[in-house]
Amino acid sequence: MLYATARNGHHERVRSELEVKGARRSLTRPRDIDKGIPDVVGYGLRDAIAILEKAGYNVTFSGSGYVTRQTPAAGNSAPRGHRVTLSLTE
Repeated sequence: MLYATARNGHHERVRSELEVKGARRSLTRPRDIDKGIPDVVGYGLRDAIAILEKAGYNVTFSGSGYVTRQTPAAGNSAPRGHRVTLSLTE
């Protein structure tokens, strides 16, 4: 089951009201990167591709859900047209 809360700390209330059991996963707000490859960890695939392509990078990906890892890492410098690989997990 996937659920989201808009405010940090509300996850326990939502979990108890929905009777959700199991591990809690949370997405963090992506870091702002001034130079180099943008940070798209935590974004959905569509948004991540749009951001990276707008910055001039080619994108490949595996998985579905949200971006959990990107290679090269955010902030690294790479020439326009360089390939950024995204790993996604639900």
